[in-house]
Amino acid sequence: MFFPVVEIILAISLGLMVWWGANMVLNYEVTQGVMIAFIMYLNMLFRPLRILADKFNTLQMGMVASERVFKLLDSDEFMPDNGTHTAKEMKGDIRFDRVWFAYKDERYVLKDISFHAKPGQTIALVGHTGSGKPPSSAY
Repeated sequence: MFFPVVEIILAISLGLMVWWGANMVLNYEVTQGVMIAFIMYLNMLFRPLRILADKFNTLQMGMVASERVFKLLDSDEFMPDNGTHTAKEMKGDIRFDRVWFAYKDERYVLKDISFHAKPGQTIALVGHTGSGKPPSSAY
């Protein structure tokens, strides 16, 4: 909230400065150079406030993130057996035949994918972050 307020105050100040300065320039009370100098001074005046507002926003985001982390750390939920599970009679032979996947209807990120993972073989779906790979937790 702090950053937009600073930006709005700067925009209003700059608008008033241009309106007031343009009237003075038209009445030959100040030169165009003085007008531009005051606009530059106004920007230089608000630069520290912008930086402060940006730091405040970063601090607020950090506090929200830390609340989430501490909520997770304080949680009493746990996985039994230390989170390990032994699979019995695992064959390891997986076949994907013409698989289609979409996060949203008709916006497919995987189209007609086919592959065969033999026992002991590793296959990876590789792509840029945000390119639409299925989450690793889905496997």
